[in-house]
Amino acid sequence: MPLMGHLEELRKRILLVAAVFATFFILAMCFVQTIYRWLLRGFDGHLAVLGPGDITA
Repeated sequence: MPLMGHLEELRKRILLVAAVFATFFILAMCFVQTIYRWLLRGFDGHLAVLGPGDITA
């Protein structure tokens, strides 16, 4: 397979991965509260860090 063939296949795979990632990212954002509650179930306390700024503050 010539170099251009490899680059075209790489382009297709990168686009496929980006599309799947974007799809699952959007789905995760739609269910963020449900996912958050699921992660916290069985955890009696509250999270000490809720965002990136809380780590350094």
